Amino acid sequence: MESDSVNLIHQRPLLLIVCLMIALLTVSACSDSASEANDTLPTQIPPSTPKPHATSTPVAVAMLPEPAGIDWNKTDQFHAAMRPEYTGDVQYGSTRRHYIEATLEISPIASVINGVQRAYYTNTSPDTLNEIVFRLAPNTPSVGWRLRVSDVTVNGLAVTPTYELYDSVMQVPLTQPLAPGASVEFFMRFNLVAERGLSNGIFANANDIFATTLWYPAFSVYRSEGGWWKGLYSGDPYYNEMGLFEIKLTHAENMNIAMSGVTIDTQTNADGTVTEHIVSGPMRDIILFASPIVGKLSGEADGTTVNVYYLPEGERAADYALQATRRSLEIENRIFGDYPYAELDIIEIDLRGQAAGVEYSGVITASDNDWFNGDPSLEITLAHEVGHQYWYGLVGNNAVDETWIDESLASYTEYVYLREAYPNDEQRATDVIDFDRGAYNFFRSNGGDFPLSTINWVECPQQNSCLLPYTKGPLFYVGLEEMLGRETVYEALRTYVSEMKYQLVTTIDLLRVFEQVSGEDLDAYFYQWVGDFPGLDPEAKAAVDREEAS
Repeated sequence: MESDSVNLIHQRPLLLIVCLMIALLTVSACSDSASEANDTLPTQIPPSTPKPHATSTPVAVAMLPEPAGIDWNKTDQFHAAMRPEYTGDVQYGSTRRHYIEATLEISPIASVINGVQRAYYTNTSPDTLNEIVFRLAPNTPSVGWRLRVSDVTVNGLAVTPTYELYDSVMQVPLTQPLAPGASVEFFMRFNLVAERGLSNGIFANANDIFATTLWYPAFSVYRSEGGWWKGLYSGDPYYNEMGLFEIKLTHAENMNIAMSGVTIDTQTNADGTVTEHIVSGPMRDIILFASPIVGKLSGEADGTTVNVYYLPEGERAADYALQATRRSLEIENRIFGDYPYAELDIIEIDLRGQAAGVEYSGVITASDNDWFNGDPSLEITLAHEVGHQYWYGLVGNNAVDETWIDESLASYTEYVYLREAYPNDEQRATDVIDFDRGAYNFFRSNGGDFPLSTINWVECPQQNSCLLPYTKGPLFYVGLEEMLGRETVYEALRTYVSEMKYQLVTTIDLLRVFEQVSGEDLDAYFYQWVGDFPGLDPEAKAAVDREEAS
């Protein structure tokens, strides 16, 4: 019966045709239907035009005391967030440090975070820097919340930041240039006002659920070839380097909190509030989830605690989600390499049809639309999002401008999961591959094909190409399997994780690893599927162009 359910999910020709026709007209209009047939479709792409903020009434800002000085050389506290054999990996986040003390208050009007942050930045580039850029993601137009910063100091001296791009880019001038290898310390206060009613798949404050990532001033990414990244967050707000986070969050006693990392201490305060002390391993972002109505159950997979947070009446599906996540983690540990963190959280949430699931560092949210005991859609979603713990989490990339790198690998991970979880029923994986092939062929036949490297969250709604990383992208890896063999592809991805873990990659890194492992020249194949990119062999490109022109 369960096998029949899987086949039904992935063999809906009428739904496929209707959905794809709508997708070619507008991606966002298809998001709900597409999620029913293929549960790894992206969050709906928000518009990039500014929207007015909903709250015009001033919100009181609590003046939190400035935290004591931090010993930035001390990292033992972060070991709790890692599996014991990976505690040494905390060093990979030591050049980007955040220490935050904050309060969370949730009211019928808005959720408010008041915080103070000490941040530590080491210049790992070969360039001397005159400013450090922070990103204030909640200020982007698609969210419409307001994250304000004040009292900024650099090594104890007051400075005045400047702002760009709807105040989502905060440029902090340095009191003296920062040479390669040198470090600088910042202090700042911040205040996030999150109006009630929003639920766009990533930021939410509705129905007794508050969820937000990048709720604090976060370091942007600096690259010598392009300087500071100041692009518009759209779709997934993900382009971050690894950092270490230590957070003390005070909230109401009845509030259940889930965050990236682990809670190492909890204190009950005289006013009835609770303060949790949370630390992370090297992570790219920290999500904060708060709700008074969720339940929790836990299990273990390969030394990692898996926590599942579920909404009322979601208990049976929560156990199913727990077992599916454990199975996904065990399979992906074996195929791709170890997940090094001590915890992985799964959260049932109302995603309003925007997505079947969303990834964060150490946390996955899954839509309540699929939260049913035995639902194969939920199982595949979890396999995809656990894949993102490798593709985005461990091996990072610019998920805004090079969407295909992480999304295509996470979609390919679905195939890997189904083959390994059901070795005697490979038809399950074949059904998903056939669905993606049919979707991609439909796009191709209607002028909707684009090189994978050209697809980004900002422009793809206009191109009607947002679904290609989820259909064409995984088929790129099926083609590599046909050329090189499945085990060679698996070995290349294990090598990719081993060599690029905790780093940021571009397409050339993926090509280099596959050529290294396979011993094959793959420039022409990459060019045919991915398009042009820095580092591609120009002779291979010219040969493909000549062949296609003849």
